[in-house]
Amino acid sequence: MIKLIAALLGATALLVAGPAYAEGTARAKGKIAAAAPAASSDQIAFATGCAIGGMVGHAAINVSAADANTATFGVAADCLMVITGSKLAIGVMGDVVVPGSDLKSLGTNPPDYSWFVGFRGGLLVSDSFLVYALAGRTDWDGADKGMTYGLGAETLITKHISIKGEVRRVDMGDADATELRLGANWRF
Repeated sequence: MIKLIAALLGATALLVAGPAYAEGTARAKGKIAAAAPAASSDQIAFATGCAIGGMVGHAAINVSAADANTATFGVAADCLMVITGSKLAIGVMGDVVVPGSDLKSLGTNPPDYSWFVGFRGGLLVSDSFLVYALAGRTDWDGADKGMTYGLGAETLITKHISIKGEVRRVDMGDADATELRLGANWRF
C-alpha cells in the first residue's frame, strides 16, 4: 500500500513539474506560448473550490471469512485545486457512510458506520470531466482502521452540480471491502 501511495505521489509530482519545465525551456529558447483565453463566468468547468454531497453504493465486505453485501448511504465533502496552466487537479476528501442493512452475519461487532479521509489526484479530460485516483484512511466504528484506495470519475452537469462514480478497496488487515459508489455534489 505504501508503495502505491508513493507511486501516486511521485507521478503527481512529475505531472505538476512537467508544464513548468516545458515553460522554462520555451522561455530559454525565446518561444513563449500564448496564454489560454480566460474562461467565461458561464462556462461549465472545474475550478478550485469545495463541495458537499451525498452518495449511495454497494459494499461487499469480508470479515474473518464471513461475507456480507449491503447497500451504503453517506455524506461527503471535498476540496479540489485545479493546477493553473495544466489539466491536473489535486484535493482532499472525506465521507461518513452507513450500511443499508444489518451486518450481524459478520460477527459480534459489525460496523455501524465508517468514515474516510484522504487525498485524490486526477486529470481533467475536458473542462467538465475529471478522472482520479484516491487514497486515504478508513475507520469502521473506531475499532478497525485501514487503508482505502480506488479510482473515480466526476463530471459537472451544471456550474455547481456534479455527479461522480467510484470504485474503492478498503483493507483493514483481517477485514476488507470492495465498494461501488455513485454520488452528487454541490460545488461552491
